[in-house]
Amino acid sequence: MLIKIKKGRAVSTALTSTSIRLEIQKIKELPPLPVIAQQLLEAINNDDTSIDEIAGIIQSDPILTSRILGLANSAFFGFRRSLYNLTEAIVNVLGLDMVRALGLTMVMGGVFDVSRCRQFDIVRHWSHAFMTAEVAMRLVSLVKTDRDMQGNQMFLYGLLHNFGILILVNRFPQLMTDIFTIAKNHPDRRLIHTEQSLLEMDHHQAGSWLARKWQLPEDVSTVIEHHHYPEYREGFWQEAMLVGFASRMARNWILDVDILIPDEPEILEQLNIDRKKLTKVAKQCQNKLEGIKSIAQEMSS
Repeated sequence: MLIKIKKGRAVSTALTSTSIRLEIQKIKELPPLPVIAQQLLEAINNDDTSIDEIAGIIQSDPILTSRILGLANSAFFGFRRSLYNLTEAIVNVLGLDMVRALGLTMVMGGVFDVSRCRQFDIVRHWSHAFMTAEVAMRLVSLVKTDRDMQGNQMFLYGLLHNFGILILVNRFPQLMTDIFTIAKNHPDRRLIHTEQSLLEMDHHQAGSWLARKWQLPEDVSTVIEHHHYPEYREGFWQEAMLVGFASRMARNWILDVDILIPDEPEILEQLNIDRKKLTKVAKQCQNKLEGIKSIAQEMSS
């Protein structure tokens, strides 16, 4: 399989079309959702879950506990003293909704070994995910539609919106190395277009397959699958549109592209977002980029 890139070079892979199809079929045979993730998911869907119950779930996994405490003690949150107790970290710094979202994302991400893909930058992946989550959560207050969108849910959508990349990197480490190489050489080309040309699928599809297999809520799988498509107008389309817009905004900042806000007036019109207010929020979020990169480092450890 070949794909042309500049100066006549080509990137080839050892996988045949048949073997790619077989590997894609295996995506549907991925491991079950870890027990701790099931417990966190149930907690996310239960408004009556207490802080102590969430802390108890997380503390059953010492590594997860350590990582979340590491986040709470990071400079990003700016708490003035060190925290050693998870309940204290939830109450004083992170909040219940963020801890549930972070815990679920970390546990799910830990299922996939991404170390064999030389070109995959896991820190950049989590930087993009966390910045998208932050932007999407902050933009909810600017949206004026008939949908009652919740900031905590938008934060979770942002963390998981590109989760399918982890699946493809795990299943196709060499081919995804080639795909990331092409993406690096062609920054104007969307990653999913290269995935589709080589895999006949993309990470949005892979992520939605996994979300459904793991029985994540329908809104989560819908946002994962459709956030890149502004024309999507079925269930949860406003959430998908907002996350996609936040993702593109975050991508520009992480790639150091000198564009504060994507030039997508139709999105602002559909979501009834005031541009002046958007500019103010965007600048506030962009100023958090370095702190978010440090959080991504912690999430990647």
